Amino acid sequence: MPNASSPTRLALLVALLLAPGARAEGAPERDPCGAGDWRLDGADAKPGPGAVFNPDWLPALDQVVACLNRRPDSCLEVRGHFDTVAFGPGVEAAFGSAEAVQLARAHGRAAHVIALLHDRGVAGLRLRLQPPSMEPTWRGVGLKLVERCQAMAAHPPV
Repeated sequence: MPNASSPTRLALLVALLLAPGARAEGAPERDPCGAGDWRLDGADAKPGPGAVFNPDWLPALDQVVACLNRRPDSCLEVRGHFDTVAFGPGVEAAFGSAEAVQLARAHGRAAHVIALLHDRGVAGLRLRLQPPSMEPTWRGVGLKLVERCQAMAAHPPV
């Protein structure tokens, strides 16, 4: 039987302490806000031209809701992102340009995430839809916590 200082027992103890959700009794809970930035990537997990929502984003959205619940004066900026996957000429003609189609798709992703956050109890006043970046990057939605935006909105600058 290994003794209390054996490497195996030490490794097991370290693994238990570092396990997700592990915390000592009475220890403060982890702040769900982390750095206040979330990248909901992987909309391209389902190939196609649509404004795709990835169900793998749901745990991150739950974390965002928990963060906003802990910081009632904060708001959330929501920005859709797009890549360079081309659409057919008919779709581009309907929108006027390839860029317009991409921007619409990014906006659609962001709007869907805002609707999901609202369905989870986040007030619309705390959600700020940001225009998509004009540069193709990745398919998804970026979320950024804005501290004290509720307080600033209540007391606009003179």
